[in-house]
Order: sequence, then structure tokens, then C-alpha cells
Amino acid sequence: MILSSAGINIISLSKKENRVITDSEGLKRSLHSLGTCDYLKLEPSNHVLFACQFYEDRKICLSEQYTDGHGETHFEDIYKIRINEITLRELLLVYSIYSCKTQSDIELLVADQPNPTIFFKVFLELDRKSLIPYIAFDSRSMNRLLSDSNSEYFNDEFPVFYKNEDGTSAIDTALDNNQVNSVNLMIDYIVKYQNNYEFANLFENNFVDLLNKGVHMNSLLRSKVFCYRFDFDEWPATSWNTKRQLAPYNNSIFKLRFYYEGTFFKIVEKELDPEFNEKNHRYLKIKYQCNLLSSMSEKEGSIMDAIANSDEIEIFNAETVRDLIDFKWAFYAEKLHLFGATVHFIYVFVLILYINSIYLN
Repeated sequence: MILSSAGINIISLSKKENRVITDSEGLKRSLHSLGTCDYLKLEPSNHVLFACQFYEDRKICLSEQYTDGHGETHFEDIYKIRINEITLRELLLVYSIYSCKTQSDIELLVADQPNPTIFFKVFLELDRKSLIPYIAFDSRSMNRLLSDSNSEYFNDEFPVFYKNEDGTSAIDTALDNNQVNSVNLMIDYIVKYQNNYEFANLFENNFVDLLNKGVHMNSLLRSKVFCYRFDFDEWPATSWNTKRQLAPYNNSIFKLRFYYEGTFFKIVEKELDPEFNEKNHRYLKIKYQCNLLSSMSEKEGSIMDAIANSDEIEIFNAETVRDLIDFKWAFYAEKLHLFGATVHFIYVFVLILYINSIYLN
């Protein structure tokens, strides 16, 4: 129970399903437990905060806790969702959408609204979702809602697209219904208003399918969604080695700040060498970035095959794609192909000696 000037708020800390309670005025209310929001986490180590100091401005906030080198605890914000109180008019609209018999009826209902704000609001009554995932199958409604003419109603502080409890999102709904144009609009929205690494999980299980179905991916691959640029205090800001370095990292993205020595261990070993003298080297500022493209699932096929078979030639100029190709070549393909080429040249050389010895001499 939380006591404040606004009254008493009750929060259930369990993971049980919501249950109905009766308030002091005899009105029935649904009590949602905080544990049911765990699916919003990107990693199990994330924290869920229900900010309810002001009833009209309730938020579900995702954050990551870490301790710096000085022993101080910090919380890094990931993203947050604003919870809205549903009005009678909005509730009637929800029921009207469920009562529609055709997609044309839904489109007309969407078009009749004075503005699209209601479709972007998140309600507890809809299991902490907005109406977008429910109408994502209708391309004409999505075209109307995500049109540039509605840009004044878009908000980059609170995301519209995030994973549902079943691990899917509005993108998966549209993709399953082959609504490629709707998916393109959703991706354009994400690039403009959700351009950050925490939303890369939206494409974790559908990235290959998106490429195979001809979705425009160039803007997404050039965005910050798959390219996490960071500047941690635990990582050196300058270095004597200014050559471009590629290194694998297989741990949590939220633990990356503590893995400099394990990631670039060759540079660390060089600096620990007694013969290494800092005075003989010039230190320059460097930058770091983590490519999240390789963390996408390959259950639907190989990422490299999907990229190679894509008709969108522009994606090969994207930094994330080029880095992925360079990494695959440096750590997997180069040694294999060099070995194969060496064996082939030896075979050709032996064949030349054999022909020269048997047939020419």
C-alpha cells in the first residue's frame, strides 16, 4: 500500500493474474500485479518500476542497476510506458472495434476519430498494450495512423512498438498477414521515434523473414537500433592502437561496461608487456559500438543468406552489414578459404610436376 496526498494506492507485487476488487465508492476495479510486467524486460536482470506518484501520470519504467568502480549504485533507464485511465468513450471505441465484421468497418472507425491519440494510449485493460497490436493486421488503418500527417501526435518518450506478453509485436502481426506496406510504416516510425538499441529485440525472431518478404530494411540497418554506440567510464577513452578492431562479445548487453579486458584482451596483454612503453606511442580518442545484428535469431534461416538474397542493394552500404560481413570473414571464413586455396595450389603444383615428369620429359 502506498499513502500519498492523492489517497491510497494498492500494488500487488506477485506474478498472479489480475483480480477484481471493490473501492470505497463501491466501484469495481481490476488489480494488476507488478510481476505480470516482467515480459517487458530485455534481460532478467532488468528492474521494473511502477511510478504512480500521480495517478494521471502513471508509468511503467524499465531500468538496469549497476555498480561503478567507486562502489556507487546507479540505475540506467531503458524505456518507459505511460499508463492511461480509459474513459467511457474510449471503452466504447474498443468494443466497437471488436464488433466490426470487416476490415472496412475498422478503417471507417479509425477515420472517424478526430485524432489518432487514442490508438497510441496504453491501457491496463488491454494488458498493458495500446490498440496498435490489435489492428496491425489492417494495412489501411495502419497507413492512416502512422501517416506523416499525424506526426504532431507522435511521442519519442514513450514507445508505441514493444513486445507483447507472448513475445510478438505489432510487426509480427502485420508480417503474418503479409502486410508489407504496414511493416514498412512501422519500421519508419521506429527509426524516427524509437531509434535506440533497446528496440532491437522487436526484430529478434523476424529479421530473416523481413528480408525474405522484401521489407525495406535500409533505413533500419543504418539506424541506432542495431548499432549501440556507448561511452562507459570503465572503458578507456583514448588508445595507442587506433586501428579498427572487431571482437566477439556473447554476454548481456547490460554487462558490457565491465568486459573491456575480456573483449580486447590482445590490446590489454600488449599494454601489460614489460617492453611496452607508453611514451613511445601517441594516444588518440577512440569510439566504441556494438553491432546487434548478429544476435538476431536464425530459426527462419541464415542472416547472411537472407542479406545476400535481398533485392535491396543499398543495405550493403550500411555499416552494420559491412561490419557483420567483415567479422564473419575474419573469424570464420578467412582461415577456411586460405586453407582450401593452399590445398588447391599444392594440387596444381603437384599436377604440373607430374605432367612435366611423365609427358614432357
